[in-house]
Amino acid sequence: MRSWSTGQWLLRLVVFAGIVLALVALGRPGHALPGSLLGVGLLLAALFAALPESPAGLVALCYVLALAAVRERHHVDASALAVAVGLVASHVAAGLAAYAPSRATPDRPTMLLWARRGALVLVPAVVAWGVVATVGVSGRPVWILGAALVLAATVAVTAIVQERA
Repeated sequence: MRSWSTGQWLLRLVVFAGIVLALVALGRPGHALPGSLLGVGLLLAALFAALPESPAGLVALCYVLALAAVRERHHVDASALAVAVGLVASHVAAGLAAYAPSRATPDRPTMLLWARRGALVLVPAVVAWGVVATVGVSGRPVWILGAALVLAATVAVTAIVQERA
């Protein structure tokens, strides 16, 4: 940890903060996540930030997604977008932190490339949220369909980006 560059510290802070943002966004107004669930999430976020190249990241991301799946929501609100932004920011920052040696910071073009890719991945999430919010549909089946559509769009975007690279 002591040998991390300033850039590495900042990237790892984004990894941690993204998971925290997602966890906080999962709480409903007046009903935050229980302390035990939040504590586990904070521990996983810290592990993900410290070891971005390890399976801790997958566990942290899946933990947030599992909490999102079991939380009772009767309507769609902007907190779903905050969860998406937090998870994507964590994932992109972890990739950048793992990409560069711990004493170095990824170069600016690499960081901008991945920031653009992260923003592009958020587009289907925003579209899915907008459709569900506009139509006014609610319930778990809609979220499963939305998650499937976002996953399909993400795979398509990844294929397009890899073809051009």
